[in-house]
Amino acid sequence: YDFAGKRSIDVVLVTYARRMYSAAQAARRSYDGWALLPPRLRSVSSDLARLAAQGQLVLFLGSGINRGVALPGWTELLSELAIAADLPPHEVRQLRSLALTDQAKVLQHRLATLCNAADSCDASDVEELQLLGECELQRLAVARLNTSRYSVTHALLGALPHEAAVTTNSDLCYDAACVAAGIDLNVLPYDMRTSQRWLLKLHGDVNHPEDIILTYSSTAPYGTDRQALSGIVQALLITK
Repeated sequence: YDFAGKRSIDVVLVTYARRMYSAAQAARRSYDGWALLPPRLRSVSSDLARLAAQGQLVLFLGSGINRGVALPGWTELLSELAIAADLPPHEVRQLRSLALTDQAKVLQHRLATLCNAADSCDASDVEELQLLGECELQRLAVARLNTSRYSVTHALLGALPHEAAVTTNSDLCYDAACVAAGIDLNVLPYDMRTSQRWLLKLHGDVNHPEDIILTYSSTAPYGTDRQALSGIVQALLITK
């Protein structure tokens, strides 16, 4: 703590045996690191620890936890996909002025046009063009988000006692962290078996590109075509 505090850096201690880990934990308990936190944060951390011990903690994970593995958030992802769609710089700047859902729709239409021209086919039907653009957008998103790495943040969250987690992320970082921690993870809605912990992926999964959601109507509430998933989230908000 003193070394890291004086140099403003993070230090990770890796132990390769259970005895070494127990010794490190004993030394850690002898140092009141919580004293470095303001009273309000100490109170919040105590409440979270109590909820975790009681099995009442549910994690809601967003793209911010992926910064440690250099994965983009939704804004950055759309900008990268715009470049992949060969939009000129001035159009990329114009695109960023739109709402995120509108950006995705513009990209979907642009990709549909490019794919249609490249394949020399006549997908003149509006719905067919929309599907073509959606599939290409999902393909590019999977290519960018597919990684086997996970960060310290994922590892800490994976090791935190909890029975359920909900995420809008489509990557496999948290999944991999849970597996590394020896946690039997059930990923909904794809795996319905009984397990130690379950993870609900609201916006799809890179292993199921057809389910990845990047475009949806801002006027239609989320869950219109996924009532079961929406119901799970509502139940968690009420009971946890």
